[in-house]
Amino acid sequence: MRRKILILIVVLFPTFIFAVSVDLSLTNNFYYSPFKYENSFSGSLNFQSEEIKNLKGSLKLTFDEQAKLDLEQALFKVRFDKHQLSGGKNDFKWGSALYYDVAVFQTEDWFVSYNYQFDFLNYLEVATILENQPTVAIRSYNPIGPVDLESSLIYSNGDILSLTLGFQHSFFINYYLATSLDLINGDYKDWTISLALFDFYSLGYTHMVNFRVESVIKPLKNNLFLVLPEVGYSYKNLVALNLAFPINIYAKEFSFSSSVVVSLIKDFKFIFTFDDKKSGITLSWSF
Repeated sequence: MRRKILILIVVLFPTFIFAVSVDLSLTNNFYYSPFKYENSFSGSLNFQSEEIKNLKGSLKLTFDEQAKLDLEQALFKVRFDKHQLSGGKNDFKWGSALYYDVAVFQTEDWFVSYNYQFDFLNYLEVATILENQPTVAIRSYNPIGPVDLESSLIYSNGDILSLTLGFQHSFFINYYLATSLDLINGDYKDWTISLALFDFYSLGYTHMVNFRVESVIKPLKNNLFLVLPEVGYSYKNLVALNLAFPINIYAKEFSFSSSVVVSLIKDFKFIFTFDDKKSGITLSWSF
């Protein structure tokens, strides 16, 4: 691990040579219920290059109460005209939905990505995962009239794994519709559809309300149908409330989770979380 971190610092050094910001974050988690009590400590050290034209880099190290150091995130981006090369670890994601997105391609492994931008909104991207089995993904993003069209293909070990197509538009509210066809040796395996509806509303200058409803379904096999409604409220940057209600239609299961974030002092937050699977409360503070 230390050797990897050293190599990364050497690779990312050109992005930090001019200016860099360092952020230290510490978190203490308390969990209490009538049956048990838990307390844990963790922290992170973030290095972020300042705005340098066509060059950007970041590095995030985490540690726990045993002083175990781990590389959680590393990223570099180099842009020249319409070309962009990026790479790193645990900072790569395609898809526009937040929870359920069949068109998503993401990895926590090491990756390299090349992006060619035809114009402001049209681009083609090719990415490869450097660990585990060799995987290559290709994505294109093209606005067609008022609709944003996103299509992708994932290729691994000489075989196409999935073909995806996504649509995003705003018609009274924002929506994102995606469909994915999974293949094995060129033969059909599964078909999945996901849908997201989301929007936010400002109430004056200090209050904001947002809502989101996401779902995913396998229409042919009838073995997956999940729905997740979510609503949130925030007051300035001081208080934020979030409620979510995941529903499994086929299993007839219902659950809920909630969180309250209070930030009365700059860079200092209390986070209260509660759900139906934990009868206790988690309290976290960070700065």
